[in-house]
Amino acid sequence: MTNIKSHYYLVGYAQDGMEQKKVFMKPTAENIANFIMQNKEASIIITDELDLPVITAYQGFVHTCDDKKFLLSELQPAIIPIQRGEREVGEIGEYEMNSYNEDYEDLEM
Repeated sequence: MTNIKSHYYLVGYAQDGMEQKKVFMKPTAENIANFIMQNKEASIIITDELDLPVITAYQGFVHTCDDKKFLLSELQPAIIPIQRGEREVGEIGEYEMNSYNEDYEDLEM
């Protein structure tokens, strides 16, 4: 088990039928909660930098979370108000992981 906040980034995968969404996000409870609730109709897997699953969710509810302390003290307080309709789903703090490759596409070798 690892501490979720110790990761540089997390990768969120949302599979809804034939469509898959992939997001590189900052490892915060708010980002995870917003990603789960933005994609609440999808099967969700959130992985670490090595693509190892750390959280799974379906229909807006967390099924598994390796970091139980994070789940209880941070993720639940962030996601439950959204599930209850007491707070709106917010934006996800994303990383632009493809920007590095785009910067160097125009260079001739």
